Amino acid sequence: MGKTGHGGYVLCSHHLPVLTDVIKAEGRYTPISRLRHRKTAPKDLGPANWRKSTIKVSPCDHCAANDAAVRAKAWRGKARSFSPGELIEACTKIVGSYEKQAAPGETPDAYAEVFLPLYNVVHPYDIVLIKQVLFGYCRYHWLINSFIKHFYTVKATMLSQGDSLLYKVLVYLAVFRLDELNWREFRRLCSSQIPVKILPFVQAIFLEELTIRYSKDDWLKIYDCMFVNDLLRGLGLFREEAQVYTEKLAEAVYGPDPGLRYIPPPTTIIPFTLSISNYTHIVEEPEPYIYKAKPAPLWDKGRTLEMKRVSQVFKLNRTLLKEKYSDPRYQPFRIRSLERPTNLETIREEVELAKRAKDCDYIVAKSMPLPNLPDIEVKLTTAAVLREHSRFQKIITSDKEKLQNLERELRDDAHMKTYEFFRMKCESKKN
Repeated sequence: MGKTGHGGYVLCSHHLPVLTDVIKAEGRYTPISRLRHRKTAPKDLGPANWRKSTIKVSPCDHCAANDAAVRAKAWRGKARSFSPGELIEACTKIVGSYEKQAAPGETPDAYAEVFLPLYNVVHPYDIVLIKQVLFGYCRYHWLINSFIKHFYTVKATMLSQGDSLLYKVLVYLAVFRLDELNWREFRRLCSSQIPVKILPFVQAIFLEELTIRYSKDDWLKIYDCMFVNDLLRGLGLFREEAQVYTEKLAEAVYGPDPGLRYIPPPTTIIPFTLSISNYTHIVEEPEPYIYKAKPAPLWDKGRTLEMKRVSQVFKLNRTLLKEKYSDPRYQPFRIRSLERPTNLETIREEVELAKRAKDCDYIVAKSMPLPNLPDIEVKLTTAAVLREHSRFQKIITSDKEKLQNLERELRDDAHMKTYEFFRMKCESKKN
């Protein structure tokens, strides 16, 4: 244990030898699955097995960065570019590790400089692509996660939660970098994955409008309308290619021919590597303590001397009280406050009458005085006379219409009454 020049007491490879299975407690430098630990370091690694070699990672951040840079420089001449599947895997791993383990204020470029050599990413084209994916995801984090939320809501029965990082990387490439990648390269990246995972994604982002409509409503809350429309217009340019690609993916997923259908590989069960402890000392457990209750005390027959004396004192007290209250001076009890003359009832009635009279008193409302009549002299001008004449003419016209309607609706019902009279007379004669 030594103190380095770059902060803190840390376990450093420059000061003490570190075993191959030493991993930082936080899990930041855990080796990836396709890298294996080597027990003996070969002097010369051939081009076929150089990528399978294991990196012994130091828990020290500074030393890990330096070792990774030296190792990348040594193997850069022998490096080959990643396949599409390896590129997608590296992008998903660096995005997931940055979300969980990035230090506060750490930039994506600084994070990538440390971790890309740990993933054996040494080809310059691969480094540029992975850095751009990480930077683009950090920049458009809210936009990508908004689409993923609605995507998992609409296609919930076809997706797995473990593939969220894969879809985040593909969303960034499809929305922001598809015009630069072109459709051929994007299809190569998608075809490196399982068709069951890619089919719902291509349908949702290129062909179906439900997920895009939901996502657009959220995008417009943050981004400009023109920017969002440009993104959606760029996705619409590849609708025909996506339609053809979707049909081929559907044949691979739902095709009737088992020879063309995608069959996932069988699951291999890997046993846990459990370590066996060398501690063989058996600790003897003490025997449990058994509580033994004490027996109840024995009760002697008859009363004790003390109890007898107490009972005699009780009898004596009762006798004295009985003699005291048998005297007529103490019996019966009389309360002198009740024997004094009082006018409490009279006072109570007066208070109630006064309260009732107060409640029944009527307070006359004070009205405001009438305002003075205005002393405005009406000028009989020609306009005033014509205006009044027009108003009265309208009133006369409306009254005439009312009278005409009344006369129109009146009728003579004498003939009907005569008919009813004779009919009732004939019916009475028949009865």
